[in-house]
Amino acid sequence: MGGLLFVLPPALGRAKAEARAELIRAALEQKLGESVETHVAMNYADIEERTASGEAQLVWAPAGVTAKLPAARAVLTIVRQGQTNYCSAIVARKNAGLRLSALAGTKAAWVDPLSAGGYLLALAKLRAEGIDPAKTFASQIFLGSHRAAVEAVLHETADVTAVSSHKTDAASMAEKLRWYAGPAGDKLTAIAFTESCLNDAIVLPASLSEAKAITLAQKLVPTTPSEIARSRLLSALEAEGLVQTPLEEYHRLAPLLTPPPAEDRITLIPPSRSSRPSWH
Repeated sequence: MGGLLFVLPPALGRAKAEARAELIRAALEQKLGESVETHVAMNYADIEERTASGEAQLVWAPAGVTAKLPAARAVLTIVRQGQTNYCSAIVARKNAGLRLSALAGTKAAWVDPLSAGGYLLALAKLRAEGIDPAKTFASQIFLGSHRAAVEAVLHETADVTAVSSHKTDAASMAEKLRWYAGPAGDKLTAIAFTESCLNDAIVLPASLSEAKAITLAQKLVPTTPSEIARSRLLSALEAEGLVQTPLEEYHRLAPLLTPPPAEDRITLIPPSRSSRPSWH
Protein backbone atom coordinates (compact mmCIF):
# COMPACT_ATOMS: atom_id res chain seq x y z
CA MET A 1 0.00 0.00 0.00
CA GLY A 2 1.33 3.43 -0.89
CA GLY A 3 0.56 6.67 0.87
CA LEU A 4 -1.28 7.01 4.17
CA LEU A 5 -3.92 4.75 5.67
CA PHE A 6 -6.80 6.52 7.45
CA VAL A 7 -9.02 4.28 9.62
CA LEU A 8 -12.48 5.40 10.72
CA PRO A 9 -15.13 3.83 12.97
CA PRO A 10 -18.24 1.97 11.77
CA ALA A 11 -20.52 3.66 14.32
CA LEU A 12 -22.18 5.86 11.69
CA GLY A 13 -23.56 2.70 10.11
CA ARG A 14 -21.47 1.03 7.41
CA ALA A 15 -23.16 2.61 4.39
CA LYS A 16 -22.75 6.13 5.73
CA ALA A 17 -19.26 5.42 7.06
CA GLU A 18 -18.11 4.23 3.64
CA ALA A 19 -19.57 7.33 1.99
CA ARG A 20 -17.87 9.47 4.65
CA ALA A 21 -14.60 7.64 4.03
CA GLU A 22 -14.57 8.77 0.40
CA LEU A 23 -15.17 12.40 1.42
CA ILE A 24 -12.34 12.17 3.95
CA ARG A 25 -9.98 10.58 1.40
CA ALA A 26 -10.53 13.40 -1.08
CA ALA A 27 -10.19 16.07 1.64
CA LEU A 28 -6.98 14.58 3.02
CA GLU A 29 -5.33 14.14 -0.36
CA GLN A 30 -6.03 17.78 -1.15
CA LYS A 31 -4.85 18.94 2.29
CA LEU A 32 -1.77 16.73 2.68
CA GLY A 33 -0.61 16.50 -0.92
CA GLU A 34 -0.13 12.72 -0.85
CA SER A 35 -2.19 9.64 -1.58
CA VAL A 36 -4.56 8.38 1.12
CA GLU A 37 -6.40 5.09 1.49
CA THR A 38 -9.39 4.91 3.85
CA HIS A 39 -10.64 1.87 5.74
CA VAL A 40 -13.91 1.54 7.68
CA ALA A 41 -13.06 -0.61 10.69
CA MET A 42 -15.10 -3.72 11.39
CA ASN A 43 -15.44 -2.68 15.04
CA TYR A 44 -13.69 -0.55 17.64
CA ALA A 45 -11.21 -3.31 18.50
CA ASP A 46 -10.13 -3.26 14.85
CA ILE A 47 -9.35 0.47 15.20
CA GLU A 48 -7.32 -0.21 18.34
CA GLU A 49 -5.35 -3.00 16.67
CA ARG A 50 -4.54 -1.03 13.51
CA THR A 51 -3.45 1.95 15.60
CA ALA A 52 -1.23 -0.09 17.94
CA SER A 53 0.35 -2.07 15.09
CA GLY A 54 1.36 1.04 13.17
CA GLU A 55 -0.61 -0.12 10.13
CA ALA A 56 -2.63 3.12 10.14
CA GLN A 57 -1.01 6.54 10.00
CA LEU A 58 -4.21 8.52 10.71
CA VAL A 59 -7.03 7.27 12.90
CA TRP A 60 -10.48 8.63 13.68
CA ALA A 61 -10.61 7.18 17.16
CA PRO A 62 -13.55 7.11 19.58
CA ALA A 63 -12.79 8.29 23.11
CA GLY A 64 -12.92 4.74 24.47
CA VAL A 65 -10.21 3.65 22.04
CA THR A 66 -8.09 6.78 22.53
CA ALA A 67 -8.18 6.34 26.31
CA LYS A 68 -6.61 2.88 25.97
CA LEU A 69 -3.69 3.93 23.76
CA PRO A 70 -0.38 3.74 25.65
CA ALA A 71 1.16 6.41 23.43
CA ALA A 72 0.47 8.67 20.45
CA ARG A 73 2.36 11.35 18.55
CA ALA A 74 -0.64 13.68 18.63
CA VAL A 75 -4.32 13.64 19.56
CA LEU A 76 -6.54 16.15 17.77
CA THR A 77 -9.87 16.33 19.60
CA ILE A 78 -12.82 17.04 17.32
CA VAL A 79 -14.88 20.13 18.19
CA ARG A 80 -18.66 19.89 17.69
CA GLN A 81 -21.32 22.40 18.70
CA GLY A 82 -18.51 24.49 20.16
CA GLN A 83 -17.54 21.75 22.60
CA THR A 84 -14.77 19.20 23.01
CA ASN A 85 -16.87 17.14 25.45
CA TYR A 86 -20.13 15.22 25.26
CA CYS A 87 -22.20 12.92 27.41
CA SER A 88 -24.32 9.87 26.72
CA ALA A 89 -28.10 9.71 26.95
CA ILE A 90 -29.78 6.46 27.92
CA VAL A 91 -32.75 6.33 25.58
CA ALA A 92 -36.05 4.44 25.49
CA ARG A 93 -39.39 4.66 23.67
CA LYS A 94 -41.68 7.34 25.05
CA ASN A 95 -44.68 5.01 25.17
CA ALA A 96 -42.77 2.47 27.27
CA GLY A 97 -42.70 4.79 30.29
CA LEU A 98 -39.36 3.41 31.48
CA ARG A 99 -37.31 4.86 34.32
CA LEU A 100 -33.71 4.18 35.25
CA SER A 101 -34.91 2.58 38.48
CA ALA A 102 -37.28 0.22 36.67
CA LEU A 103 -35.20 -1.54 34.03
CA ALA A 104 -35.40 -5.08 35.43
CA GLY A 105 -36.25 -7.55 32.70
CA THR A 106 -35.80 -5.09 29.82
CA LYS A 107 -33.53 -5.59 26.81
CA ALA A 108 -30.57 -3.36 25.93
CA ALA A 109 -28.96 -2.70 22.54
CA TRP A 110 -25.52 -1.11 22.65
CA VAL A 111 -23.11 0.07 19.96
CA ASP A 112 -19.71 -1.51 20.68
CA PRO A 113 -17.76 -2.77 23.71
CA LEU A 114 -15.35 0.18 23.31
CA SER A 115 -17.94 2.84 22.43
CA ALA A 116 -17.97 5.55 25.11
CA GLY A 117 -21.20 7.22 24.01
CA GLY A 118 -22.90 4.04 22.88
CA TYR A 119 -22.05 1.86 25.89
CA LEU A 120 -19.27 2.62 28.39
CA LEU A 121 -20.61 5.92 29.74
CA ALA A 122 -24.06 4.35 30.14
CA LEU A 123 -22.48 1.38 31.89
CA ALA A 124 -20.71 3.72 34.33
CA LYS A 125 -23.99 5.56 35.00
CA LEU A 126 -25.83 2.33 35.72
CA ARG A 127 -23.09 1.16 38.07
CA ALA A 128 -23.13 4.53 39.88
CA GLU A 129 -26.89 4.08 40.43
CA GLY A 130 -26.32 0.62 41.91
CA ILE A 131 -27.67 -1.16 38.82
CA ASP A 132 -25.87 -4.31 37.67
CA PRO A 133 -26.56 -4.61 33.92
CA ALA A 134 -25.76 -8.32 33.84
CA LYS A 135 -28.44 -8.98 36.47
CA THR A 136 -30.92 -6.28 35.41
CA PHE A 137 -31.30 -6.75 31.67
CA ALA A 138 -32.98 -9.82 30.23
CA SER A 139 -30.58 -9.51 27.29
CA GLN A 140 -27.85 -7.23 25.97
CA ILE A 141 -26.47 -7.07 22.44
CA PHE A 142 -23.88 -5.03 20.56
CA LEU A 143 -25.01 -3.99 17.09
CA GLY A 144 -21.95 -2.12 15.81
CA SER A 145 -23.50 1.29 15.03
CA HIS A 146 -25.63 3.97 16.70
CA ARG A 147 -28.18 3.69 13.92
CA ALA A 148 -28.63 -0.06 14.38
CA ALA A 149 -28.94 0.30 18.16
CA VAL A 150 -31.54 3.07 17.87
CA GLU A 151 -33.48 1.06 15.29
CA ALA A 152 -33.55 -1.91 17.66
CA VAL A 153 -35.36 0.25 20.23
CA LEU A 154 -37.72 1.73 17.66
CA HIS A 155 -38.56 -1.76 16.34
CA GLU A 156 -39.05 -3.02 19.92
CA THR A 157 -36.40 -5.71 19.68
CA ALA A 158 -34.70 -3.76 22.50
CA ASP A 159 -35.99 -1.38 25.16
CA VAL A 160 -33.02 0.88 25.82
CA THR A 161 -29.85 2.08 24.12
CA ALA A 162 -27.35 4.91 24.55
CA VAL A 163 -26.45 7.75 22.20
CA SER A 164 -23.95 10.59 22.34
CA SER A 165 -25.18 14.14 22.91
CA HIS A 166 -23.45 17.47 23.50
CA LYS A 167 -26.44 19.06 25.24
CA THR A 168 -29.06 17.76 27.66
CA ASP A 169 -31.93 20.26 27.44
CA ALA A 170 -35.21 18.91 26.03
CA ALA A 171 -35.12 20.80 22.73
CA SER A 172 -31.52 19.86 21.96
CA MET A 173 -32.13 16.24 22.90
CA ALA A 174 -35.20 16.04 20.65
CA GLU A 175 -33.12 17.45 17.78
CA LYS A 176 -30.33 14.97 18.48
CA LEU A 177 -32.70 12.01 18.49
CA ARG A 178 -34.08 13.11 15.13
CA TRP A 179 -30.48 13.36 13.92
CA TYR A 180 -29.90 9.75 14.93
CA ALA A 181 -33.26 8.35 13.84
CA GLY A 182 -34.92 10.79 11.47
CA PRO A 183 -38.60 11.62 12.16
CA ALA A 184 -38.91 8.42 14.20
CA GLY A 185 -36.67 10.05 16.79
CA ASP A 186 -39.78 11.80 18.12
CA LYS A 187 -40.86 8.40 19.50
CA LEU A 188 -37.79 8.29 21.75
CA THR A 189 -36.88 10.01 25.00
CA ALA A 190 -33.83 10.26 27.24
CA ILE A 191 -34.37 8.64 30.64
CA ALA A 192 -30.92 9.53 32.04
CA PHE A 193 -27.71 11.37 31.19
CA THR A 194 -24.17 10.31 32.03
CA GLU A 195 -21.04 12.17 33.04
CA SER A 196 -19.17 13.98 30.28
CA CYS A 197 -16.32 12.64 28.20
CA LEU A 198 -13.86 14.04 25.67
CA ASN A 199 -15.00 13.86 22.04
CA ASP A 200 -13.59 11.45 19.50
CA ALA A 201 -10.27 12.46 17.99
CA ILE A 202 -7.98 12.24 15.01
CA VAL A 203 -4.99 10.31 16.35
CA LEU A 204 -1.50 10.34 14.90
CA PRO A 205 -0.11 7.02 16.18
CA ALA A 206 3.16 6.59 18.04
CA SER A 207 4.53 4.59 15.09
CA LEU A 208 4.87 7.80 13.05
CA SER A 209 8.19 9.63 13.15
CA GLU A 210 8.12 12.83 15.16
CA ALA A 211 8.87 14.90 12.07
CA LYS A 212 6.07 13.28 10.07
CA ALA A 213 3.58 13.73 12.92
CA ILE A 214 4.46 17.42 13.26
CA THR A 215 4.03 17.95 9.52
CA LEU A 216 0.66 16.15 9.45
CA ALA A 217 -0.66 17.97 12.53
CA GLN A 218 0.31 21.35 11.08
CA LYS A 219 -1.48 20.57 7.84
CA LEU A 220 -4.57 19.06 9.47
CA VAL A 221 -5.42 21.76 12.00
CA PRO A 222 -6.90 24.93 10.43
CA THR A 223 -5.83 28.02 12.35
CA THR A 224 -7.85 30.89 10.87
CA PRO A 225 -11.62 31.40 10.49
CA SER A 226 -11.32 31.28 6.70
CA GLU A 227 -9.36 28.01 6.81
CA ILE A 228 -11.97 26.50 9.13
CA ALA A 229 -14.79 27.61 6.86
CA ARG A 230 -13.10 26.12 3.79
CA SER A 231 -11.91 22.89 5.39
CA ARG A 232 -13.27 19.90 3.49
CA LEU A 233 -11.95 17.62 6.23
CA LEU A 234 -13.96 19.38 8.95
CA SER A 235 -17.01 19.21 6.71
CA ALA A 236 -16.53 15.46 6.26
CA LEU A 237 -16.16 15.05 10.02
CA GLU A 238 -19.23 17.25 10.67
CA ALA A 239 -16.91 19.22 12.92
CA GLU A 240 -16.06 22.83 13.70
CA GLY A 241 -12.41 22.42 14.55
CA LEU A 242 -9.57 20.25 15.82
CA VAL A 243 -7.84 20.95 19.14
CA GLN A 244 -4.59 19.28 20.14
CA THR A 245 -5.10 17.48 23.46
CA PRO A 246 -2.54 15.64 25.62
CA LEU A 247 -3.20 11.89 25.53
CA GLU A 248 -3.13 11.98 29.34
CA GLU A 249 -6.45 13.85 29.26
CA TYR A 250 -8.02 10.77 27.66
CA HIS A 251 -6.21 8.45 30.08
CA ARG A 252 -7.99 10.29 32.93
CA LEU A 253 -11.28 8.99 31.51
CA ALA A 254 -10.31 5.39 32.30
CA PRO A 255 -12.50 5.11 35.44
CA LEU A 256 -15.53 6.11 33.33
CA LEU A 257 -14.66 3.83 30.46
CA THR A 258 -14.05 0.52 32.20
CA PRO A 259 -15.60 -2.49 30.42
CA PRO A 260 -17.41 -5.18 32.41
CA PRO A 261 -15.73 -8.37 33.68
CA ALA A 262 -15.12 -11.01 31.02
CA GLU A 263 -17.93 -13.21 32.30
CA ASP A 264 -20.45 -10.40 31.79
CA ARG A 265 -19.39 -9.42 28.30
CA ILE A 266 -21.77 -9.49 25.39
CA THR A 267 -21.43 -10.85 21.89
CA LEU A 268 -20.94 -8.29 19.13
CA ILE A 269 -23.36 -8.64 16.22
CA PRO A 270 -21.65 -7.05 13.19
CA PRO A 271 -23.85 -4.63 11.22
CA SER A 272 -25.07 -5.95 7.89
CA ARG A 273 -23.29 -4.57 4.82
CA SER A 274 -26.63 -4.51 3.08
CA SER A 275 -28.17 -2.13 5.61
CA ARG A 276 -28.74 1.44 4.47
CA PRO A 277 -28.53 3.66 7.55
CA SER A 278 -29.24 7.32 6.88
CA TRP A 279 -28.32 8.83 10.23
CA HIS A 280 -25.62 8.40 12.89
